[in-house]
Amino acid sequence: MYFLLNTCENPDVLRVLYFGLIIKDIVFTIIPVALVVMIIIDFSKAIVSGDTSAQAKIVNYIPKRIMYAVIIFALPWGIHIFMKTLDTLKLSVGEDYITCIHNVRNYKGNFEHFDKLLQEEEDAENIVANNAGGSSSTHTTDGSTFGGHGSSFGNSDGTGNKAEIENIRQDDQRWSGVNLIGRNQYGQRTIGNAGCGFCSLTMVLRYLIDPTLTPKDVYALVRSLGGGGYGTAHPDDFVRVANYYKLHSQKHGAITSRSAADELMPLLKSGRKFIINMPGHYISVLGIRDDGTIIVGDSYRGFEKTRYKKLSELYDATMENARKHNESRLYWFNATSIWK
Repeated sequence: MYFLLNTCENPDVLRVLYFGLIIKDIVFTIIPVALVVMIIIDFSKAIVSGDTSAQAKIVNYIPKRIMYAVIIFALPWGIHIFMKTLDTLKLSVGEDYITCIHNVRNYKGNFEHFDKLLQEEEDAENIVANNAGGSSSTHTTDGSTFGGHGSSFGNSDGTGNKAEIENIRQDDQRWSGVNLIGRNQYGQRTIGNAGCGFCSLTMVLRYLIDPTLTPKDVYALVRSLGGGGYGTAHPDDFVRVANYYKLHSQKHGAITSRSAADELMPLLKSGRKFIINMPGHYISVLGIRDDGTIIVGDSYRGFEKTRYKKLSELYDATMENARKHNESRLYWFNATSIWK
């Protein structure tokens, strides 16, 4: 089953949110003003009537009504700060909220871009339905061979099978110049400067599906399925592609402790491959070597020099790196697993 675009990319959802924000802006502007006007009217009536007890009562009401007005006026700001905090902590609720509000505000009611994305995904879904399971032969490759470039070696995938796994580099000239959507600090986003997620996905698919796939092929497939709209890979893109190839997938969310990381080890030993956002950079965990150490595919750094025995050791190393760079978010693994 396919989910037509992320919620924050669905034009119908965005239109509802857009009109909701308009109504919210009107309501949260009118109510504080109305409360102030009511204070003025009530106080004026009390003065005109000369009723001192009524005047005293109105004076007592004034601070409360001012407080209500301030609370109502500040409520949207408070919600935004709260969601921004959740986004900083890499919790999906906050991230989705910020993304949705950004899209609504940025496009100001003109959602033709998302209408087009929705149409493209519907077309892609129809193609997939008509060609159940898909076929890698429909994608153009550059003739690269499995294990022909970069580091590769024999390993056990936890099921006793032997295979060659290649670490794919995002700076490989055969695909590094492929443009992604949007710009970053380096200029135009490309696979070379922002494609770690697509390269990590390619490593997984080369092992499970087709050893000739390239990041260029995989990115083209993601776009045909309506993904890649953020300019970098997203866990939803991994699920889309897994569905296309009739693979199983699971979004595990943020892994925030070494014990939680090690709880994924039995899944890795059973044959699952992981794509992990650390965040800021995607890596893949592709299996276990014969000596029991895990295999980490890293499109930016290459295969890791230190051999980690467990996912918790990779977690510890990431935390240490976070401390060195004063960046606490780096140890929040956001894991997606894919398997046959």
